Amino acid sequence: MKKNFKFLVIALIVAFFIVFNIESFTGFFTGLLGEENATEILVISTVPGPYSGNKQTERGMQIAMDELREQENGTNFKVIYETEWRSDWNVTKSNVEAVIDSGVKIIVPVSFSAYEALTPLAEERGVIQFSPVCYPLYPFIGHNLSYTFITNDCVVSPALMMAEIVYEKFNISNITIVYWDESFAPHDVGGFMKDLFKKRFEEIGGTVTSEIGIDLRSIDTDQLKIVLNNTNSKHIFLASRAGMAGLNTFPVLQIATELNLTVFTRIYRQEMIILPLELTNNIIFISDDYDPLNSNEFDSEYRSRYVFDPGKISRELYETIKILDTVMRTCGEDTECIREELHTREFDSVFGKIKFSENGVIIRPYMVKIVRDGVIDDLFEYSLLENQ
Repeated sequence: MKKNFKFLVIALIVAFFIVFNIESFTGFFTGLLGEENATEILVISTVPGPYSGNKQTERGMQIAMDELREQENGTNFKVIYETEWRSDWNVTKSNVEAVIDSGVKIIVPVSFSAYEALTPLAEERGVIQFSPVCYPLYPFIGHNLSYTFITNDCVVSPALMMAEIVYEKFNISNITIVYWDESFAPHDVGGFMKDLFKKRFEEIGGTVTSEIGIDLRSIDTDQLKIVLNNTNSKHIFLASRAGMAGLNTFPVLQIATELNLTVFTRIYRQEMIILPLELTNNIIFISDDYDPLNSNEFDSEYRSRYVFDPGKISRELYETIKILDTVMRTCGEDTECIREELHTREFDSVFGKIKFSENGVIIRPYMVKIVRDGVIDDLFEYSLLENQ
């Protein structure tokens, strides 16, 4: 009778997970396997728990962990979730410190606010930190980040690559920089991108003819048209992280088209959807629309499980697990060894061949595209790793 009762209870629990949340059941069941010897990873997310939100994070990591379970000697990971307390970051820091004290040596802050708050802690405690945040170095310019690694770079690499592309691929030796002035938008990184682009462009022989700082939220289009019309260059580098092709920068793109200027910039994948192609022309941009040849297998697996296409955070968190597995097969949980391996090795990934810079920022291929005659065309793939 007791055996039948226990069987009934277990059957009801399994049925509950299957009926109400198949993803929760899968994660719950696989999480019980091999948990005793698992390497724990702390994910600091913006919502409570792994299944109530942040699906991109959880799904990408889950696919990678499932793949590793099928491999001989694959690293067994266990993910712990901690919710951000944005109203009181001391709570989050205290909770994270407690987890680190328990022996966790890898943390993954998913949002920029978590990254900004926890990076000093990771560096101080010698904990490996992976993060898919967008503009990683901006708050820590001048700091030596040894234990922090970023899988999403929308600032440093695009600025440096575009300087090389303008000068070497298009044979353009002088250019005007239009950037979102931080005095108008303190949290933007237009000025930082401007400085990176200018330094690299001048290093390889180019000349920046003028620098125009504007408030992209409130553009005086008539005045901007006069200023751009009087520049000594027919080419513009548009430097801003936020709203690259949205309502903020559209006036700049439209004015440049009217004046027959060529714009070089960076555009987010999702913003390509709202780019008014019929009103813009001669825009050459780096896109995080990866078009990755190596990600077909991952994309197919993702669609088969979740129907939708994977987002970039899914790919980045998937790759985080795979990269960590690669180095931990050599290092185990020795964080000094992991740090050294991450700083010196190249990796094959869904993005192509990648490496981490001395500051821990990913270097990977990007697709360079052009808008002309109302159509977006691919031009070529470019990577700092292959063009150093």
